[in-house]
Amino acid sequence: MMDFSDQVAIVTGGSRGIGRATVEGLARRGCRVLFCYLERDAAAQETLAACAGLSGEVVALRADVREQAAVNTVVEETLSRWGQIDILVAAAGVTRNAPFAELSIDDWRLVLENDLTGIYRICKAVLKPMMRARYGRIVTVSGIQGLAGAIGQANYAAAAGGVLGFTRALARDVAAWGITANAVAPGLIATEQSEGFAPEFVEWSTRVITLRRMGTPAEVAHAILFLASREASYITGETLSVDGGWRMT
Repeated sequence: MMDFSDQVAIVTGGSRGIGRATVEGLARRGCRVLFCYLERDAAAQETLAACAGLSGEVVALRADVREQAAVNTVVEETLSRWGQIDILVAAAGVTRNAPFAELSIDDWRLVLENDLTGIYRICKAVLKPMMRARYGRIVTVSGIQGLAGAIGQANYAAAAGGVLGFTRALARDVAAWGITANAVAPGLIATEQSEGFAPEFVEWSTRVITLRRMGTPAEVAHAILFLASREASYITGETLSVDGGWRMT
């Protein structure tokens, strides 16, 4: 099993779904983790409860990735507690789905500001301590919408595609300091967001997905943990799709 016992991680969007599964996976392997979340205090407490008794230490901090001051506080608090930042998992994401003809400029801006610019902000904030240490693992969480598009998700697809391009560019910029940057692109995953999907869409998609089912947050987290590990030392600038083979169809 991968060992993170001497490492420190920041996970954005850690109160639920893929972010929570990632926090749990890191803590189970001994990592000290600070995760941030936007507003769901009860969900954050559930994540902390799920990690109680694991070998790692987990701390929650409420922070909005759309605000640079809040993002800076996340980094400062992590350094104050543990003196280092080895891993960043940028998993905070929101959706505002609508047919493009009905998509408001406010919903366009909200998703881009959170899902794309939020990743820019947190990556920028963790770079200095990683560069000083000459080590770092950055994993961004995007979506297959950035590779294949999606009906009713022009804003999310634009943000997801931007994240993939950004991650590749970042990988080139930071390689000299021993920092890697990779993206994970989940497909249809059984999260709180997917609970709002129309039943006919879920029925259709699970029929066309090669593995004939939705994925779980833990299955995405396994991919994230590998890319965040020392074992992934010769992988950078890559996008790992975790979609059950959906994009092949």
